[in-house]
Amino acid sequence: MLEVKKRTVDQIVVIDLAGRIDGSDSCREIHDVFKQSLDDGIRKFVVDFQNVGWINSLGVGFLAAAAVSASNQDAVVRLTGMTSRVGSVLRACGVVPHVWKDFTDEEAAVASFN
Repeated sequence: MLEVKKRTVDQIVVIDLAGRIDGSDSCREIHDVFKQSLDDGIRKFVVDFQNVGWINSLGVGFLAAAAVSASNQDAVVRLTGMTSRVGSVLRACGVVPHVWKDFTDEEAAVASFN
């Protein structure tokens, strides 16, 4: 099960994820948060993986769909807080660093927009 929380820091949407990103129906919420934020005019995002213990290729697919929606609307997405396991999967799939840049912490990711 995946928990998705959205908050705003300096006009940047921070999406906090917790649990497993496994392609289940709960992962659709990631895309929904991006879509709603994009509809609201937000173009800067940080996705925090600090509390994600596991991701598989289906989960990466949900993230990729969100990336396409974001890039089609000139949005920028940064990743932070990846565990070594999650980071390994995202790197193996080519998502990091080719699609998204990753940062060691939220503060650095937010500061990268300035």
